[in-house]
Amino acid sequence: MVANSSEAQEVDIRTLLKDLNSKERRVPVLIEKLKYPVVQDRRAAAKELGEIGGQAKAAVPALIEALKDSHLFVCDDAAEALGKIGREAKAAIPSLIETLQNTSYPTPNELDPFLNKSANMYLRASSAKALGMIGLESKIVAPALILALKDKDYIVRNNASNALLKLGKDAVPLLIVGLNDENIHIRYNAANILAKIATILNENSIDTLVEAHNALKNHNQDDFKKQAKQVQEAINYLKKS
Repeated sequence: MVANSSEAQEVDIRTLLKDLNSKERRVPVLIEKLKYPVVQDRRAAAKELGEIGGQAKAAVPALIEALKDSHLFVCDDAAEALGKIGREAKAAIPSLIETLQNTSYPTPNELDPFLNKSANMYLRASSAKALGMIGLESKIVAPALILALKDKDYIVRNNASNALLKLGKDAVPLLIVGLNDENIHIRYNAANILAKIATILNENSIDTLVEAHNALKNHNQDDFKKQAKQVQEAINYLKKS
């Protein structure tokens, strides 16, 4: 006997709920696994918590603690997991900002100095990405991301740029401030991000974009005419919509 569409849908929903409940039941086990002595066990736990996503919100305190693990690859996996948990990981924002700004790389027994330095770079990059994925507390997150636009490592700068894009309209006022930073990398990255943000905002953001356009067009230190033109084109498009 073939099940009708209604019965099939009910089966799918029951299967989905069973799967979701199964994932939730895994969370306490994985929280404990974050404390295991074997590095690979701790890494596997953090990665699985990230795959569970928002339903792993109970693991946020443990993942925040894992950002201080003695092995930087575990820290990196914890940062990625917090980003995948998303808005439910709001409590991790101060710790992720601290991790983003930490360029030191102590040398535990598990890693040689060169590998540890590389791991620190990826940890800072993952922290920047996670801040964008969580997408909250723009007033404290945006300044930290803007500061990261002058990071010595490209991957950190790139992830910070993408995270600012995810913050969207909320990041614009601070990016305008960034146009006048003493660091040339921050100024030019801020200008380019403003131009990109202009293409993803809606008609409710026209006033904000006008401010960005004026700041770019009238900049007295750098030539941001190209970015100003891009923002103006976005404004014209929104006005026609």
